[in-house]
Amino acid sequence: MARYRDDESRPREEKKEHVTLDEFDLGVESMRTPDTVDCETTLHLSEPITGRKAVTYIIRRFRRSLEGDTVFLVVIDGDEARRVVLPPKVMRALARQDEQLTAKLRKRNGRRQAAERKARGEQPAFLKKGAA
Repeated sequence: MARYRDDESRPREEKKEHVTLDEFDLGVESMRTPDTVDCETTLHLSEPITGRKAVTYIIRRFRRSLEGDTVFLVVIDGDEARRVVLPPKVMRALARQDEQLTAKLRKRNGRRQAAERKARGEQPAFLKKGAA
């Protein structure tokens, strides 16, 4: 039986690899429970016309029935990769912001459409019902 002085000279199957999971990997592993569902999306964005380099986003979203959503985001920009965890509290804040922005846009578009109808001489629907 041959002995090896260092790991580099050992055959691949004999090397002992010690892999330490970081907070991101541990978080993903902790999400794998029976009450969790998940989905994953990969977006590869590049702008060859402007010369911007490609950026890849890997979005993995987990939903637990009692806790809410957790997102694990990997952003690969060239040779650099950043990993971010968005916990349920952050996801709820994003959902609230989304609802607020939707309400503001709906109100703004409604006012614009009402002004356009008024300019065309159309009566509002609530005045049409009262006249009949």
